Amino acid sequence: MATLRLIAAKAQPRGELAKAARAYVPVAAPVLATCLLAAAVHAFVASPTLVGDAVGYDRAARALAGHGDLGWAMTFLAARGYLYPALLALVYAVGGNAETAGWIQALVLLPLTTFLIYAAGREAFSRKVGLVAAWAFAMWLPAAWHTRLLLAETLLAMLMAALALLLAATLVRNRVLFAACAGFVAATISIAHSAYQVLPFVLVAAVLLATRSRRLTVGFTAGATVVLIPYLFVLAAGAPHLGSGAAGYGGAWGFYVGSRAETNFTNTPDDDVVAGLQYDLPRLKTLIDQGRVHVEPHLRAAISRRLADGQSELRETDYYRAGVENLLADPRGWPRKLGVNFSTLFVLQDDPKLGEQAVSPSIWLDRVWRPLSIALALLAVAGLASVLALRRAYLLLFAPALLQALFLMLPKVEPRYVVPLWPAMFLLLGVALLSLPLTSLFRPWRVRASVRSLD
Repeated sequence: MATLRLIAAKAQPRGELAKAARAYVPVAAPVLATCLLAAAVHAFVASPTLVGDAVGYDRAARALAGHGDLGWAMTFLAARGYLYPALLALVYAVGGNAETAGWIQALVLLPLTTFLIYAAGREAFSRKVGLVAAWAFAMWLPAAWHTRLLLAETLLAMLMAALALLLAATLVRNRVLFAACAGFVAATISIAHSAYQVLPFVLVAAVLLATRSRRLTVGFTAGATVVLIPYLFVLAAGAPHLGSGAAGYGGAWGFYVGSRAETNFTNTPDDDVVAGLQYDLPRLKTLIDQGRVHVEPHLRAAISRRLADGQSELRETDYYRAGVENLLADPRGWPRKLGVNFSTLFVLQDDPKLGEQAVSPSIWLDRVWRPLSIALALLAVAGLASVLALRRAYLLLFAPALLQALFLMLPKVEPRYVVPLWPAMFLLLGVALLSLPLTSLFRPWRVRASVRSLD
């Protein structure tokens, strides 16, 4: 079988271990292809200027490595997540820099993601599904391009691929060890980025529904607890909770700026001013009264309420309340909002950047990969329909990505937010290509009594 067997069965005979290792020889080629493509991007594309979130990650990592304001860094970590800045800090501590971190993303994290995609596909479906998914991901230039950016999504994609593999093993192997490891990884993702905070709690219910096993559900919960209990102690010690801080650029602010049809559900320069002055409401109110900053009525009312109560800063609840009021005031705009967010996530934009950077990849991504991104989204939907029709329990593998995709329909989104969803999408692409009626002449779907249904 798999790498999982190598971990779980230390006492197996050498012949069995060798057989398990040989099962993974085919993935060497797509993993190598991933390395070559990512290395080519880094070798021939100039390093982008650090802007936006990348500046924050870099500054926080330097502080953790002993070269900056640790208090500011802790606030940023609470707003964005703990894992990626810690990884950067480790790179900086041993003498590396942002360029070094980019090469690690290209030659370690991305190839590992390719391997995990193959392993998850092979574990849940078949070797062919794993290979199709792995090769498709290995050739996906946007994934290699994103490793050029100092942003957390490449790490999150690797973790989401690992979670898919462990959830597949939980279903196929029916072992508490894999359930506990899945819980551990899910909880790690939940503290790696503020947008994934509820992931382990939702997956507890998903594991129970998919496996109908209290034993596996308890194992998953125990694995998650190993990560979440220390996090609660960090909060008890006075650290800001995940999702707060960072001058308003958290989930609440993103939800608010994604609630207005008049701005096409995105932020404006005035919104950035509001975020920067949310802790200095008297000054912000002065700018609003002078007409130098425009703020829509619902948030302006929240600012007035805070000042009337003698407070000088906005809170997350103010952004959420104003966002809900904006959405309720214009329900006819909801379909357009869903369309804007869906298109931003799953269709590479004109002159796409996959994050703020100085280099435009339009000559490559517009003409080739933009149409391919549409095909990927359609095939992922087709694969999801196949799993829903024939292997409903295996929706568990895709529950994390589905949950995040649904969540991302609410706030203002950036194109790079789709990167952690790619492992699940490529797995579904592999399922679709080996199960659709149009491909049945080459490899029909066979529903078997065993745990595997794709050949």
